[in-house]
Amino acid sequence: LFCSSNDPPNDNAELHVLKTKKPFFDAGQYRLNFAGRVTVPSVKNFQLENAKGDIVLQFGRVSDHKFHLDFKHPFSAALAFSVALTQFDI
Repeated sequence: LFCSSNDPPNDNAELHVLKTKKPFFDAGQYRLNFAGRVTVPSVKNFQLENAKGDIVLQFGRVSDHKFHLDFKHPFSAALAFSVALTQFDI
Protein backbone atom coordinates (compact mmCIF):
# COMPACT_ATOMS: atom_id res chain seq x y z
CA LEU A 1 0.00 0.00 0.00
CA PHE A 2 1.54 3.29 -1.08
CA CYS A 3 0.29 6.45 0.62
CA SER A 4 1.07 10.03 -0.13
CA SER A 5 -0.67 13.36 0.30
CA ASN A 6 -2.35 15.39 -2.45
CA ASP A 7 0.71 17.64 -2.53
CA PRO A 8 3.24 17.50 -5.36
CA PRO A 9 5.56 14.47 -5.31
CA ASN A 10 7.99 14.53 -2.40
CA ASP A 11 10.21 12.30 -0.32
CA ASN A 12 7.61 12.02 2.47
CA ALA A 13 5.53 9.32 0.76
CA GLU A 14 5.27 6.09 2.73
CA LEU A 15 5.20 2.46 1.67
CA HIS A 16 3.08 0.31 3.99
CA VAL A 17 3.52 -3.44 3.79
CA LEU A 18 0.43 -5.21 5.09
CA LYS A 19 -0.38 -8.87 5.42
CA THR A 20 -3.43 -10.95 6.19
CA LYS A 21 -3.49 -11.97 9.83
CA LYS A 22 -3.32 -15.74 10.14
CA PRO A 23 -6.15 -17.38 12.10
CA PHE A 24 -5.40 -19.65 15.05
CA PHE A 25 -6.83 -23.17 15.42
CA ASP A 26 -9.15 -23.56 18.40
CA ALA A 27 -11.76 -26.20 19.24
CA GLY A 28 -11.68 -27.67 15.73
CA GLN A 29 -12.06 -24.31 13.94
CA TYR A 30 -9.83 -21.56 12.63
CA ARG A 31 -10.53 -18.26 14.41
CA LEU A 32 -9.59 -14.57 14.38
CA ASN A 33 -10.11 -12.23 17.33
CA PHE A 34 -12.43 -9.43 16.19
CA ALA A 35 -13.01 -8.17 19.77
CA GLY A 36 -16.76 -8.76 19.50
CA ARG A 37 -17.18 -6.76 16.27
CA VAL A 38 -17.78 -9.83 14.07
CA THR A 39 -20.29 -12.43 15.20
CA VAL A 40 -20.79 -14.83 12.28
CA PRO A 41 -18.10 -17.18 10.96
CA SER A 42 -17.48 -16.60 7.25
CA VAL A 43 -14.78 -17.12 4.63
CA LYS A 44 -15.20 -13.39 3.89
CA ASN A 45 -13.91 -12.36 7.36
CA PHE A 46 -10.35 -11.05 7.36
CA GLN A 47 -7.89 -8.74 9.10
CA LEU A 48 -4.90 -6.87 7.69
CA GLU A 49 -1.95 -6.11 9.94
CA ASN A 50 1.11 -3.91 9.57
CA ALA A 51 4.73 -4.90 10.22
CA LYS A 52 4.29 -4.22 13.96
CA GLY A 53 1.34 -6.63 14.14
CA ASP A 54 -1.28 -3.88 14.61
CA ILE A 55 -4.64 -4.52 12.95
CA VAL A 56 -5.23 -1.68 10.47
CA LEU A 57 -8.30 -3.09 8.71
CA GLN A 58 -10.83 -5.74 9.63
CA PHE A 59 -13.89 -6.88 7.75
CA GLY A 60 -16.43 -9.44 8.88
CA ARG A 61 -19.97 -10.70 8.77
CA VAL A 62 -22.45 -9.83 11.53
CA SER A 63 -25.63 -11.25 9.92
CA ASP A 64 -26.77 -12.71 6.59
CA HIS A 65 -26.49 -9.42 4.69
CA LYS A 66 -24.56 -7.15 7.08
CA PHE A 67 -20.84 -6.69 7.60
CA HIS A 68 -18.59 -4.52 9.78
CA LEU A 69 -15.61 -2.70 8.28
CA ASP A 70 -13.12 -1.15 10.71
CA PHE A 71 -10.03 0.70 9.51
CA LYS A 72 -7.41 3.23 10.53
CA HIS A 73 -4.35 4.92 9.02
CA PRO A 74 -3.11 4.35 6.32
CA PHE A 75 -6.61 3.61 4.97
CA SER A 76 -9.14 6.20 3.87
CA ALA A 77 -12.83 5.27 3.85
CA ALA A 78 -12.82 4.85 0.06
CA LEU A 79 -9.70 2.68 0.06
CA ALA A 80 -10.97 0.50 2.94
CA PHE A 81 -14.31 0.03 1.18
CA SER A 82 -12.49 -0.89 -2.04
CA VAL A 83 -10.49 -3.55 -0.22
CA ALA A 84 -13.67 -4.94 1.38
CA LEU A 85 -15.36 -5.20 -2.03
CA THR A 86 -12.68 -7.66 -3.15
CA GLN A 87 -14.34 -10.26 -0.92
CA PHE A 88 -17.46 -10.38 -3.08
CA ASP A 89 -18.17 -11.95 -6.47
CA ILE A 90 -19.56 -8.93 -8.28
